[in-house]
Amino acid sequence: SVSLSWTGSTDDVAVTGYNVYRGGNLAGSTTSTSYTVGSLACGTSYSFAVEAKDAAGNVSTRATLSASTSACATSDTTAPTTPSGLKTTGATPSSVSISWTGSTDNVGVAGYGIYLDGALKTSGTQTSYTVGNLNCGTSYTVAVDAYDAAGNRSSQATLATATSACPDTLAPTAPVVPAVTGATETSLSVWWGASLDNVGVAGYGLYLNGAKIGTTAGINYTFSGLSCGTGYTLGVDAFDAAGNVSPRSSVVGSTSACTGADPVIAAAGDICWTDSTTCAGTATLLDQINPSAVLTLGDNQYDSGTLSDYNAYYKPNWGRHDFQVRPAPGNHEFNTANAQGYRDYFGARAPGFYYSYDLGSWHLISLAGDIGISASAGSAQETWLKADLAAHPNQCTLAYWHEPRFSSGIEHGSDSGVSAFWNDLYAAGADIVLNGHEHNYERFAPQSPSGTATATGIREFVVGTGGVLGGYTFGTPIANSEIRNSTTEGVIKLTLHANGYDWKFMPVAGSTFTDAGSGTC
Repeated sequence: SVSLSWTGSTDDVAVTGYNVYRGGNLAGSTTSTSYTVGSLACGTSYSFAVEAKDAAGNVSTRATLSASTSACATSDTTAPTTPSGLKTTGATPSSVSISWTGSTDNVGVAGYGIYLDGALKTSGTQTSYTVGNLNCGTSYTVAVDAYDAAGNRSSQATLATATSACPDTLAPTAPVVPAVTGATETSLSVWWGASLDNVGVAGYGLYLNGAKIGTTAGINYTFSGLSCGTGYTLGVDAFDAAGNVSPRSSVVGSTSACTGADPVIAAAGDICWTDSTTCAGTATLLDQINPSAVLTLGDNQYDSGTLSDYNAYYKPNWGRHDFQVRPAPGNHEFNTANAQGYRDYFGARAPGFYYSYDLGSWHLISLAGDIGISASAGSAQETWLKADLAAHPNQCTLAYWHEPRFSSGIEHGSDSGVSAFWNDLYAAGADIVLNGHEHNYERFAPQSPSGTATATGIREFVVGTGGVLGGYTFGTPIANSEIRNSTTEGVIKLTLHANGYDWKFMPVAGSTFTDAGSGTC
């Protein structure tokens, strides 16, 4: 078709219409000043003419025009080229951004289809796109094709991509219970077991009496700048790169006594059962006393002193003072062959079943008693004791082991199997013997090995009150027994002066029994 238009004619009366001619033939009439001639061939030139007419039948001369129809339409069956260079340009936990190089087409590219895992996601004319509403840490396949106005589509360009990792919201586990590994007058060294995290532990926060003082990447630290003879609460927590923080683990530790101060020891036997609470109260006393040394009087961990039980029950309680402990074994330790659990747990802190050391002006001797090892005259243990006493004359002396030579208790009573110890200690002028075994507290006046009261004798304390009381009671008090108690858990605190000592039985919280006094050496 060709559409024509013209400027209207004038007449002395009136123009009534127009005749339109195609190639000299009348194509049609109209009263308007435009007309479309149809039924023409595509891509063909034609001659057109228009004349005006009036009611009297008069016609004007014809205005002529040559015009052509538009070119014949051809069918587009060629698809665009495949998009190239498809790549990931960014990723978040919920989206992936992609881009590509545009396609070409014989007529023209109309747009692009974007597909996610095979399903059409959207269409558009741009050469980049961000696919959203995705799952974090997930792999996807994206694809892009090109299309033209005729509906031809290219083959798809594909890409394997993934969203970024899911946000880390999981905190590390709490550090394994810290342990004080060393103390000076101004510092405390601490070790703890490493924490675990789903991604990775970035470091540990350090706390002194609840206040954060810094961080470290390792699993040990030395708190410095402290005051001598002072107790502190040392804390540690773990954190990861995302800022998640674990629960805090803490331990109570005490700096060494101030220089010039008389040493203080805390001691008890029959300490921890196979639970987390039996010896917790007396462990708290150790924290409060802040002794120079902690003496265990045997049966430290029931029922057989295995290493696993030591680690599970003793370590979280009395084990807080392992850095200052001077242990002795009891008969329950020897329920495990060669007391191996005891030996493995204390290691170098118990250099043998019997050993000695100096504390201030005093000489202290740790022995293994007479159950599981011989204590008779001439035995290896007794021979060593005699030699050790001879090598340390003119010193105040304290010895400790598990089974008491003298006891008013009815569960075990007096043990004559350690008589040789008493004979040697008395001959050397020893001053104090500490024992456990009977689950009670009993103090004796100074006496000889035969049980005769004498001012130059040895004062014995039975302190089987570390936590496992067990209802042990007393019979008729034996000679020289001065005070007894069978219902109170606690420890004995001894302050060792150059020429004497002070003692005080310290009860656990909620108990009132106590015993205190002084002696000379």
